[in-house]
Amino acid sequence: MNLNWKKNYTSPLTVSGLLIFFLCAVLVAQAEPTQNSDALQAPSIENGSFEEDNVTSSTNSLTGWTVSNGPVEIIAGSDVKDVEENVVGAAEGSQALDLGKATIQQNVSGFTPNQPYVLRIDYRGNTSDGGIKDAQVLVNGEELSQGLFGGDPPGIHSKEENDWIVCNGFEFMPTSSTVTIEIVSEESGSNGLFIDNIRIDEGGITQPIPNNFNDLEEDGDGWRKLANGSFEEDVAPLNDPENTGPPDPNNPVKQDVPNPHLCGNSIPGWRVTRENTDRISGWSNTPDGSKVMDVGGHGPGSIAQTISGLYPNSNYELEFYAARHRFWGTDTMNTELWANGQQELTFSRTSSQTADDGYIRETVDLVSDENGEITFEIFSTNIDKGGNNVMDNFRIRQVGDPATSTPTMTPTQTATPLPTNTPTSTATPTNTPTSTSTPVPPTATSTPTPTATPTLVGGPNTFDGFIFLPIVINMAGIR
Repeated sequence: MNLNWKKNYTSPLTVSGLLIFFLCAVLVAQAEPTQNSDALQAPSIENGSFEEDNVTSSTNSLTGWTVSNGPVEIIAGSDVKDVEENVVGAAEGSQALDLGKATIQQNVSGFTPNQPYVLRIDYRGNTSDGGIKDAQVLVNGEELSQGLFGGDPPGIHSKEENDWIVCNGFEFMPTSSTVTIEIVSEESGSNGLFIDNIRIDEGGITQPIPNNFNDLEEDGDGWRKLANGSFEEDVAPLNDPENTGPPDPNNPVKQDVPNPHLCGNSIPGWRVTRENTDRISGWSNTPDGSKVMDVGGHGPGSIAQTISGLYPNSNYELEFYAARHRFWGTDTMNTELWANGQQELTFSRTSSQTADDGYIRETVDLVSDENGEITFEIFSTNIDKGGNNVMDNFRIRQVGDPATSTPTMTPTQTATPLPTNTPTSTATPTNTPTSTSTPVPPTATSTPTPTATPTLVGGPNTFDGFIFLPIVINMAGIR
């Protein structure tokens, strides 16, 4: 063999390889979606943390904002305290705003039309009194709600008396590059909601982390317990930035958790999507375990969970037990359940249906989406109370014949071969609650689990249009 072949031989790769590289680069450029560079950074709120003005007890002038129905009060962080008079401080920077009974408004530019954004507001109750403080949040005159799917109640309603609530927001989709943001107090007196760190985030509201149906614990007769469906798992540690307020070692209801009023992803398996919620320990008659969840924290809160790995477009039955809070007066407490964007259930508990009287079973029929997922959100609609109905022992099962032969599976999980028998269920769902203090699960029967088939979902870094071309090197002439 001529070892000097490189000197007097021109490989076809030199020419054809460069041509193929060029063609691949063009194909990648065509496959990757174009993105407006202006959309890579969310628009900024001017003076969103109220640091640009001096602390004052009364003003109708606020840098970056128009104030009406004022005045407002610019407060020092040292004046923001918890119920024990410990200094909490501002949510961001060294100052915050007491909205009083005023309205503040700002026009913000730089949005990409028809793309989702989230308006984030850190807020809490007023140090001066312990009442629930209310405010409307509007974008272009439309009143917004927290949570995944909207619905009542819109705005902010909170008596949070320890820390700031920082984990939720208000999703909106602008139709132009400029929007008008308004925060409207619903108070009649001078002590209003404390607000701080107003900002815009790109994308939609934070979704719950999916829990695959096949990973849920079997509970007989086709039922599976939801992930942490009885709220017995340890909540997030005290230093979780989405928690609000300290534990109370002198209160048996609160001493075994970092903070019973929980926000964000502080509850394993769930996401708190409005206000905050209260995990309660130590009450009698709990349907399963020793803890229950109050979806009213320091105002109307909510919890949400996503179940994946289901048969697409198929029927499922969700079951849980609920009772009225033991305290918070005698008014009826109301709760709604929404799933995949639709209101599916409303239920109420009266003063004669408290946790002391026993828990009442609720069931609702839900339909999985085309990706084999159900996301449901359950929330309080009482804006004048810190408590709501308390719930426990969430379970789900498939009912009827599935719409397709195989369920889907989230791309992050590896499919495990399981029996391929078509699952069946003899369940007959009922929507008529029957009172019982302790749930009695049906007699367990064996139900085969369908084979999981992963579904590949293209992400933002996936080159969906990439074409791999083979490179053939003609070695003729090499010897």
